[in-house]
Amino acid sequence: MTNPKVLRIRNYVLIGLSVAYYILYRIFGLPLPSVYNSPDIPYELSRNVSDYMKENLAFAMFFLLFITVSSTSFLLAYIIYNKFDRNRDTAKAAVHTGLLFLCIAVMIITGTGALDVFSEHVELFDYLHALSVLFLPLIFSAYFRVFYKKKWVYVFEWIVTALALLCFIFSVLSVPQFIIQIILISVHSSTIGLMLVCSFVYTSYLIRRKIAAKPVNTVLSISNSLLCAAAAVFHIMGMMTLYWLCLGSATAILAFMTFRELVDMAARQYIKSVDAENYRKMAYIDALCGISNRNAFLLEQSETYNSDSLYYVVFDVNNLKRINDSYGHSEGDEIIRKSAELICISFEKIGKCFRIGGDEFVVIGQYSTDEDIRRCLRNLSELIEIFNSDSEAKLSLAYGYAIRTTLEITTYELFNRADRDMYRFKKRLKAYKTT
Repeated sequence: MTNPKVLRIRNYVLIGLSVAYYILYRIFGLPLPSVYNSPDIPYELSRNVSDYMKENLAFAMFFLLFITVSSTSFLLAYIIYNKFDRNRDTAKAAVHTGLLFLCIAVMIITGTGALDVFSEHVELFDYLHALSVLFLPLIFSAYFRVFYKKKWVYVFEWIVTALALLCFIFSVLSVPQFIIQIILISVHSSTIGLMLVCSFVYTSYLIRRKIAAKPVNTVLSISNSLLCAAAAVFHIMGMMTLYWLCLGSATAILAFMTFRELVDMAARQYIKSVDAENYRKMAYIDALCGISNRNAFLLEQSETYNSDSLYYVVFDVNNLKRINDSYGHSEGDEIIRKSAELICISFEKIGKCFRIGGDEFVVIGQYSTDEDIRRCLRNLSELIEIFNSDSEAKLSLAYGYAIRTTLEITTYELFNRADRDMYRFKKRLKAYKTT
């Protein structure tokens, strides 16, 4: 398999050559390569408006259709990559689809003569058409590999690359234009052949899978194959109007099938991302309080193992058993939820809150001072007082904290120190109540 980096470099080189050659054309007047001979007399739009509209309406509609599909595919790629867990494969398929139909749109609008009314830019449009002819097989082969996993098209890509380089070299050397046109027409014909192969592959896939539930797929695929075959015949016979109509129709069917497949891929990826988020919540989010659970605490403990400035605050709900016995377990659950809420509010700016047991909570923070922690604890005490003023079941928290300023103290020892400090608080609280 060809290295993806090599393919990217090849694409950048071809794009750079395209731009560089146009600059040379503007500076030195080099001939621009074109597929067909430009008309000697530009189309007189002012006298033939109705004829012009009749001749080019279908091509304009194809152009708008493919531009719409292209822009929508790019938007879909952005959404998939940024919203669905950055799935590169599906986003790449959407990008390739967008590039494919953008290139086809340019090829059709510049190759059908629909832009000949802009006589002052005819040479530029012919050049854009030549570039679209050169780049389309490369884009289509990448699209073909993404959707159908066929590696043999790498050989086809490099043959086309060689022909494209040859086309630029011959243009610089001022080789007769008909030789360049033969190269471009050969590349263009190979693209039609690849499209025909693509439609055959898809049709055979449907037949092998016996997808009787969706006969529309088979009908569309067979229609696409027939239109591609007709386009190839008309191209050989030189009947260009019929050729472009067949090619545009075949591409429109391809756009429909591809875009539907992209939507299906996006839908599947969305379901996967939703499932992944649900699994993540099940693994790392406490079901009762909606905050990080013990698994998340252990992960955070591991990730902050080498932090040179770290603190732990350990909390324990006082008298939870008495609350459960006196008011019921539902009230006890409410006390636990309220404890999590008030701790999170008090420490939200300097730490993360975790529920690590039935009535045990831990806050992990970095780069905070003793005064910062004490200020948060004072805020927590004030919030608890406000809650207790309106609640029959009283909330009381025991806490202890420890700060690490050297890596000689492990995170596990730091937790134990904070835990021991919390139990000393409990003992002082019990001693105070007995006096």
